[in-house]
Amino acid sequence: MNIIYIGNFQPSHSTENHVARSLEVLGHKILRLQENLISFDEIEERSPDNKFILYTRTWNNIKGNSKEWLRIKTLPLVGFSLDIWIGLYREREVDSQLFFKSDYLFTADGGHQSSFTDRGIKHFWLQPGVLKDECYIALVDSAYAYDIIFVGSYRYHREYSERMHLIDFLKKIYGSRFKYFSHNSGMRGTRLNRLYASSKIVVGDSLDSPYYWSDRIPETLGRGGFLLHPQTKGLDDYFIPHVHYMPYIRYDHNNLKKTIDTCLDKPEICLAIRKQGHEHVKKNHTYINRMQEMLSVLKSEGVI
Repeated sequence: MNIIYIGNFQPSHSTENHVARSLEVLGHKILRLQENLISFDEIEERSPDNKFILYTRTWNNIKGNSKEWLRIKTLPLVGFSLDIWIGLYREREVDSQLFFKSDYLFTADGGHQSSFTDRGIKHFWLQPGVLKDECYIALVDSAYAYDIIFVGSYRYHREYSERMHLIDFLKKIYGSRFKYFSHNSGMRGTRLNRLYASSKIVVGDSLDSPYYWSDRIPETLGRGGFLLHPQTKGLDDYFIPHVHYMPYIRYDHNNLKKTIDTCLDKPEICLAIRKQGHEHVKKNHTYINRMQEMLSVLKSEGVI
């Protein structure tokens, strides 16, 4: 079927590009519309012959009158995002922005269903995924071989200072054995596969919210990274600790150090977990899996 997809397609490794490519693998035709360059008039003009509009919000600045467009639109609007809003400063956006006026909203925030329902939002929890083409274990490369790494922004959500404390702790304790890669480091695609396959330990973190985790889990495991991740309510229903990843106690840096040191001393255990995590994600947590889930919901709702 034909689907309009509004989002940020300028970065080649954006989630929107990965989702669009996955939908195309499933046999659908995707019309990509760049969110900050398109107008509501243009969206309306392109609507005929499409089944629905998929929208991933980045800037929320589509040109035109969104209220008027909502009145005249002929296609169902389906929102999709990996982000979380409820409980954060930006929760105020939920009551005001077009993205949350979607007829069907899919997000990675699975712990606040009642908050969406109370606002009249038809929300469905959808876990993050990884592009299947990038779900492989690269050859070990000495240029990317580190004992311990962290990949991501140093400053995260304003309500969450743990990210900075975590990175500072790892720098202090492990010195040159630890390497930090910021979100601007260019670690994408093939380079990221090499980094995860070559490094002994990838430390991850997450906001302390039930049934929410970022795409770092499928992105890391899918690329063959050995991931340490804080215990999170709901996570163990989908990723088995000590089988797919290694858990540590959130906010407990002593426990994290103990876990890291144990893993460095027992590389054979880490290798088994690395392989099992990769195979699990490749089979169950790609964006092809996620889009099949989304389309199944939309079918049950009578959209397709």
